Amino acid sequence: MDRRTFLPLLVTAVGGASCLSTNASDFGTIHTPGLLLPKRLKPGDTIGITAPAAPIRHHEEIENFQKILEELGFNSKVGMVAERKYGYLSAPDDERAADFMMLVQDPEVDAIFFIRGGWGCARLVDLLDYEIIANHPKIIMGFSDITTLLNAITARTGLVTFHGPGGNSSWNDYSVEYVRDLLVNGMWKAEQNGYRVIATVYDEIISEVPRGFGNLRDFERLICELPDWAKGIPLTAGGWRGKRYRKD
Repeated sequence: MDRRTFLPLLVTAVGGASCLSTNASDFGTIHTPGLLLPKRLKPGDTIGITAPAAPIRHHEEIENFQKILEELGFNSKVGMVAERKYGYLSAPDDERAADFMMLVQDPEVDAIFFIRGGWGCARLVDLLDYEIIANHPKIIMGFSDITTLLNAITARTGLVTFHGPGGNSSWNDYSVEYVRDLLVNGMWKAEQNGYRVIATVYDEIISEVPRGFGNLRDFERLICELPDWAKGIPLTAGGWRGKRYRKD
């Protein structure tokens, strides 16, 4: 077996892919051959919105989220359960799972975001069709309770998922630019230059490379290359290289 080394990097403004550390006993068959990258988003793409966990409190949450996505240059398509309420969930388990899978298979939908977290995603893990998800790789982004779905999908399919804000998050300037870089520009520079991104942990990017490949300074330089809209913004990165991931 090839010995490999991890090259994790802490950055201040650019994000990466999703969490992917899991336990086989939790998620069944773990996908190991390699990671599956969804296509990047471009202006005019459509974001599917669903609620696999808790319900929204007000209809305005959906409208506000759609306005945010529109300002980012995206269209949106709201799922069937996004505005429903079923106790402390948006809908029964089978209906929430079916709504998510409908967006996965919808050819008009390029990515899937979630209106909020809460509770209930663990109840959907065994109701999803992971073969279909792998055959329709899309950007899937959320956090909080949604992390359960992200980890399960990555573990069972190899699809890179994204840990990022949901519809009822505070979409301030930082969040908007973070998402723009994360989904349109950020980790792709590293990927295109051979630094395979395997996970992010908050503001850290974790890349796995063969022993002897690349160097930390080159990785930091790639991550700090700013898109045109951000020229002139001071950005620095500091990281370390090691055999396994750790928290400083």
